[in-house]
Amino acid sequence: MRVLIVAYHFPPDAEVGAVRPHQIARHLPEFGIEPWVLTVEPAYAESPDAGVVAQGVPEDRIVRTSVDTTSFDLVTGLWRAGKRLTRRWQARVTSQERAEPRERAASAAVSERRDLARHVLGYPDPKIGWLQPAVRAAAQVLRRERFDAILSTSPPKVAALAAERIARQHRIPWIMDVRDPWWGWYHTATSYDGEYPLLAALHARRFRRCVRQASLIVHNTERLRLLTCRMAPDVTAKTRCVPNGIDSAWSAPRDGARPVAFRIGYYGQVMGRRNPSAFLQGLRSWLDSRREHPNVEVCFFGSGFEEIRRQVKGLGLESCVVLSSQLPRADVPGEMAKDFALLLVANEQPLQIPGKTYEYLAAGRRILALTENDGATADLLRPLPGCLIADTPTQVQAALDDLYRQYEAGSAAWVDRGSVIAELQYSRRVERFAEFIHEVVKR
Repeated sequence: MRVLIVAYHFPPDAEVGAVRPHQIARHLPEFGIEPWVLTVEPAYAESPDAGVVAQGVPEDRIVRTSVDTTSFDLVTGLWRAGKRLTRRWQARVTSQERAEPRERAASAAVSERRDLARHVLGYPDPKIGWLQPAVRAAAQVLRRERFDAILSTSPPKVAALAAERIARQHRIPWIMDVRDPWWGWYHTATSYDGEYPLLAALHARRFRRCVRQASLIVHNTERLRLLTCRMAPDVTAKTRCVPNGIDSAWSAPRDGARPVAFRIGYYGQVMGRRNPSAFLQGLRSWLDSRREHPNVEVCFFGSGFEEIRRQVKGLGLESCVVLSSQLPRADVPGEMAKDFALLLVANEQPLQIPGKTYEYLAAGRRILALTENDGATADLLRPLPGCLIADTPTQVQAALDDLYRQYEAGSAAWVDRGSVIAELQYSRRVERFAEFIHEVVKR
């Protein structure tokens, strides 16, 4: 049996979105299924990393294509160039607060118009330039090879849009894997981001068309599955849930020694509505509450830290918060071994669990999760040893107190989650996908 996996992110792309399709392709042969992968050329990877290699998938079964340039790409390029030029002017003003109110209002209006233009030009997906190359490449491969099923994983949405077209044109069963809400950010399990209601309606219509075409719709959290059922009740019987998992090769060195410093590490991008502001405010309050300044270090490794840098300066945390560039993926486990705890930023996304969460669990360190108490991430972490949930600066302060008491008591950095880790292995997750592939092929 043979399946074509359609995924924009795939090694050597180090994006967290590449982990799930890579692990699916890697483990499917264990269940008698031969995977092929349709993806982009390395030049179009968002986070290219030579150390991230596709294991278990021969290169001749990976079909890589170019990506067409779109109007969104052109406008975004011009906007970035303009932003670089305006930085010179911004450098003359020491802070946004010192600008005149009229200037601040004008800046906010420009930002709002820019966001609207970005959403309009980016419809139905900023990566839509891959749609035609992907469909053409699939047609060429299908002239030579026979596939029993197609499995797409998104975001970006273009992977599902390409798979929908390929499946319809060639009459092949299609499994649609959905890792995030199709459009916008969901503030609660039922509340949709309504900034642009017309665009939201267009996205919802396209989503319903896709899920009705798909043979099965797989989600990585139960909360996300239930959302699909609410948006398209007629496809409820076709929905499934397979959470993300852990790569068996991913773990920090198991060391029972206590780290020299009380160090908290963050690894990854800060994007969208995810914001560590509550953590930084809680950290400031915790430091102020102590008679003696503790030997604490908070290390951010990644990107998207511009706002964090401003907050760190405003809160006077420069002496204990370090912002560093993204590490090569192969170096991350070793760096995590220096941490006593790991910071997970997963706020304002109650339906999702960041893929980074599973890497943190495999690292065997305590986890301080900045997330909603009523959300998918809290559902996963709350019952597990060494995991703390915080949603406000006050809760962060209490969590830091708890963690530091453990550190001062001489507790080892390693947290044993052996039985849980075994259950979360991707090899077990992919077994479910293999069952789904057999299910749609037999229909």
